[in-house]
Amino acid sequence: MIWLWIGGALALLIGVPLVIGACTEREHSATVARSYAASPDAVWSVISDFGRMAEWRAGVSKVEELDPVDGQRRIREHTKFGPMTFALQREDRPHVMVLGIVDEGQGFGGTWTYELSEADGGTQLRITEDGFVDNLFFRFMAKYVFGYERTMRAYHDSLSAKLGG
Repeated sequence: MIWLWIGGALALLIGVPLVIGACTEREHSATVARSYAASPDAVWSVISDFGRMAEWRAGVSKVEELDPVDGQRRIREHTKFGPMTFALQREDRPHVMVLGIVDEGQGFGGTWTYELSEADGGTQLRITEDGFVDNLFFRFMAKYVFGYERTMRAYHDSLSAKLGG
């Protein structure tokens, strides 16, 4: 009898997130903005210097500049979750930068759009993630456990520390 209870509990723990994940949209869009007491050029200089990103961005141990493909710069970030490769899809200094995940077969992907604008003598940096998650369980986790904004908030926290508040 106890095995039925254990089996039922496991089925609920696995089944409920899968059903909710199946009812959750595959694609998502999330935005997090923050203001900095630095000029757009100063903020741009930090966020576009990929080779030095590991010096200030929490969770990133190394960033490699790769050979361009089809005229697009590529970088590979290394984190505790493994490497991830991005292509610089658009660069309009110091206003807009778009990085897109180029690795396939991970079950997720998308772009990060960085928009810088002058605000109150400093800069507002608006980051928008337009992404997708294929795996139903991870789709549930991304939306209801971690939240789509988590990585962008951590990015802003690291950038705030780098720029001095």
